[in-house]
Amino acid sequence: MVGKKMRIATRADVAKEAGVSETIVSYVMNGNRPVDANKRERVIKAANKLHYQPNQFARALSGKHIDQIIFLVDSPEAERFSKILGYLEKTAYQRNTIVSLCTARESEQFIRQIINRRFDGIIISSSKLSEKNIGMFADAGIPTILLMNRDYKIKKPGIAKIGTGLKSGCCGAVDYLYSIGKRKIFYVDKKKSTLESVELKDNRILGFIKGMKQRKLNYESNILCFSDNNSKLMINNIVHLIKNNEIDSIIARNDKLASYISLNLQKNEIRIPEDLALIGFDNSSLCELTNPSLTSIKMMDNDIAEAAIDLIYKINMNECNNRVIHFPYEIVRRGSTETF
Repeated sequence: MVGKKMRIATRADVAKEAGVSETIVSYVMNGNRPVDANKRERVIKAANKLHYQPNQFARALSGKHIDQIIFLVDSPEAERFSKILGYLEKTAYQRNTIVSLCTARESEQFIRQIINRRFDGIIISSSKLSEKNIGMFADAGIPTILLMNRDYKIKKPGIAKIGTGLKSGCCGAVDYLYSIGKRKIFYVDKKKSTLESVELKDNRILGFIKGMKQRKLNYESNILCFSDNNSKLMINNIVHLIKNNEIDSIIARNDKLASYISLNLQKNEIRIPEDLALIGFDNSSLCELTNPSLTSIKMMDNDIAEAAIDLIYKINMNECNNRVIHFPYEIVRRGSTETF
């Protein structure tokens, strides 16, 4: 016999059960504001009844140190995430804290597993997790940091956001290409999406659109998205656009995709950068291995990692809620956009 699926109680559930606001529940759980004795008793009774035991409540009562943080990403094998993990681990270790890396999964079972393992903080860089599920982490009292690879609308106590430079970087890449005479600029992404579905989420595309609008350039037909099994079609389409003088530059989602495009266009006798200027993202080791070397958008990953750890500690001490921090980017110019 299959048992009923267990639902995780949220701060809102406790507030409803106790007949108080979510703010009062937060005050009681954190123990940092005076609360009427009757309301406090009702909140504690409701929390016990609903088995609501957020990590932050336990820390507030016991003064618990932050021991374990989990970093949720879509592709843990990606070079950039391993680099960020290294910076996170270095910063956290100085505070006697351990950081683990895990693939994000968009399922209630996965969310429950993360909550039940009682991590003391969560850092997220994922396009998979819905804002509803992200909110469950905050409702469970776990300090949650969002590295903004998409345009998050969620605002909840216990959540802070870090703008990593993806949006401003892509906008800046358009400006840079414009400054070297490019006008037929395309953004290329290797994932199965339509413009409508990604435009509202992906900060690279939002930055591309912003940059193109500012320069009064067409963008509606200049975003190309391909699924993983359509790599040949992607190259054929780009070659066709080049031969018809419809494209003079590409901003690719990441260095891996940009390097792949560079290699395969040159097999089709397309010259980089003479026939097509090319920019990637992440400033990975591939940039120097690609011929010509790849211009790339570099994010301040070390500073981002330090800020993420610091924000978790501040949320834990109730010193920070709904904060947004933005970091700059750098365009590392190499041979794929200019001849030196």
